[in-house]
Amino acid sequence: MKMENFLKISTVPALALIVGGTLYPIYKLVELSLFEVRGLRMEYTFVGLKNFQTVFQDPLFVNSLQITAFFTITSVVIEIILGTILAVLIAELKSQILQKFFLFILSMTFIISPVAVALIWRFILYPDLGLIDFLTTNIFNIQIRWLGDPFWAKISAVIVDVWHWTSFVVLIVYAGYISLPLPIFEAAQIDGATGFQRFFRISLPLLKPTIAVALFFRTIDVLQAFPELWQLTFGGPAFATTILNILAYIATFQMMNVNYAAIVSLVLAVISLGVTAIYALYLRRRGE
Repeated sequence: MKMENFLKISTVPALALIVGGTLYPIYKLVELSLFEVRGLRMEYTFVGLKNFQTVFQDPLFVNSLQITAFFTITSVVIEIILGTILAVLIAELKSQILQKFFLFILSMTFIISPVAVALIWRFILYPDLGLIDFLTTNIFNIQIRWLGDPFWAKISAVIVDVWHWTSFVVLIVYAGYISLPLPIFEAAQIDGATGFQRFFRISLPLLKPTIAVALFFRTIDVLQAFPELWQLTFGGPAFATTILNILAYIATFQMMNVNYAAIVSLVLAVISLGVTAIYALYLRRRGE
């Protein structure tokens, strides 16, 4: 058998798995969104766009959409900025041992499972007994209901996500930074460029493709966040942290409304595909 034929045959199962694992779930989401499912026998009744109208007019869905946008944008922006700064600072250390030490310490955060992270932070933010609550109450004389107040619950969710995943951005940007050509920096230093000038005028423009990769992965990951946020706040209080993924879960297992859940999941899939399309267009413009 020729190698070309062998490669064609060997890729068929993989392609079938990818197509089946992607297209079939999307097909089922579309089907559930256009039909009304009733009873244990799962009787389907075609209702067209009626389900979409019901969901899009639901204040809970609108609230969830806004929370998802806030949580995603805030978390990703902070992680990208903080991760880029930390990566450059670590890469600029003269000692290789110190670089590896800090990278190792930082990598310990994102290898912890999301559920464990949520449980750790629930204890840290626990009223009266938690470390942060103890510090804010006894040192600053400010008592904050971190997980009991809708506003602070959203802030707490962002803090936990940033703590958990900033190190992921650090590792990606660090790998891109140490691969940048040294002669450019040496020439800039000889010309009298300061550290800030070298960072903003040389490092940052050259790091754009690397930062774009980190931005893409973190955006998709935050959009699909569930176990960490669910174990931290269970979507509360008063649905203050109910992102689309959590809303789909609540609609399925608590509201027992699979049509509602299908539309929420479909909206989330469309948003994710939109982010992927933007990233693909960015790569195409760069000719990569």
